[in-house]
Amino acid sequence: MNLKLPFHLKTKKPRQAPETAGAVQDGMAETEASEAALSEAKLSGAQPSEAKPAGVKPAVVKPAIVKPAMPKPEGSRLNTVQTGEIKPVRPGKDGYLPKPKPAKREKQRPSGEPGDSPPRAAFIQRIRGRWRQRRGSILLPAANAALLILFLVCLGRWGHFSNLLLSQQAAERWAGESGERFAQVSCFLPADSGLSPEKILEFRQKLDGKYLEISLEAPEGRRLYQDAWCAFGELSVSGAYGNATAQAVGVGGDYFFFHPLQLRSGSYIREGDLMQDRVVLDEELAWRLYGSADLAGLTVTINNKPYVIAGVVSREDDRLSKRIAGELPMIYLDFSEMAALTESGVACYELAGPDPISGFVYGAVKDLFPVGAGEILENSARYGLEAMIKTLWHFSDRTLRTTGVAYPYFENAARLAENRMCLLLVFMALLLVCPLVCLIWLIVRGWRKLKAFIRSKRVNYEDL
Repeated sequence: MNLKLPFHLKTKKPRQAPETAGAVQDGMAETEASEAALSEAKLSGAQPSEAKPAGVKPAVVKPAIVKPAMPKPEGSRLNTVQTGEIKPVRPGKDGYLPKPKPAKREKQRPSGEPGDSPPRAAFIQRIRGRWRQRRGSILLPAANAALLILFLVCLGRWGHFSNLLLSQQAAERWAGESGERFAQVSCFLPADSGLSPEKILEFRQKLDGKYLEISLEAPEGRRLYQDAWCAFGELSVSGAYGNATAQAVGVGGDYFFFHPLQLRSGSYIREGDLMQDRVVLDEELAWRLYGSADLAGLTVTINNKPYVIAGVVSREDDRLSKRIAGELPMIYLDFSEMAALTESGVACYELAGPDPISGFVYGAVKDLFPVGAGEILENSARYGLEAMIKTLWHFSDRTLRTTGVAYPYFENAARLAENRMCLLLVFMALLLVCPLVCLIWLIVRGWRKLKAFIRSKRVNYEDL
């Protein structure tokens, strides 16, 4: 039987010497003859004899090599690795076997990376696909909702600034619960105006006649309108524990109605008081001069003249007034005493009265009050939407002052509130652009769908 080995298992035959070549050929011939005889015996069915043909060498059986088993030390255990090799584990120096190392866990992969199980990867892909399809319908409403929330926040700040300053709300306080319309008007005069209280009394008479023309009279025992005036300067004030430089405000009319400072002790000073040498201190000046806020009845000295303390008030607690008022303490005294000490005229006149026709009070003040080169402002409507749009339109002209008017601290605080409200107005308008565009788009789209629906119903009806 001729067996052919694969190519890679064939080995080169060693070269033989010439004298042994014949012997080798004879051995090969005998081997082929014996193989032929065996194959004939199998075909004929005869049992081959156990006797081996002559010239055939017996097969050599090599003994199996058995490796000696390694002796197992006492107290050891065997570890099997992937190669199948058995390695002994010997005890450590302390006599205990080492703890087996925990199997390495595969690091968790982020969702959607290769290596995820097929159901999980399919679920993630499905979620991503839905997000890509619907992100437009989710992000746009979310953005519009965020813009509307910011708009409401800005609207709340708008209301906060419009109601922040009590000096701009005299018309509301004077109207009370009457339900009638009232207006507040302020006049700011130059420092050299020379306006005296006598001219203000003449204006009052003219204003009474103006109200009589429209059949408005003051109730018995009450006034039809409320007014006040003031002047400003600096004075040196002395007390029991020292002296201080204070900002002096000469007040006339009912000044503390327009500027309702909180009383800490005592009372205010008014136009009808019998004594003109009464003063009101703010809390800071009271602590500097006497170390207390309960000073009603005590005296302070101004230019070597004693003045009786009528009361002690707190300053405005809003942030804008604190920023504008300055660091000097304040003292309030009668306007006639202020004019005698500083020779100053009226710097500001304020009026709050009935306004049956819109603009009536403003027009009466403009026609009758001797404002000269000063400015007239209607406070009751200055924080309305229409007034704020006009202020924003002329915003660049607010810093130009050609009249020589020096605004008092409460008017500067009101103008600062106007500036902030103008900025809020611009910001709120920008916030509403995207929601309004989307709303118009939805209305147009809904109208088109409604028209298409009506058209389809009409076609179906005609087909019937």
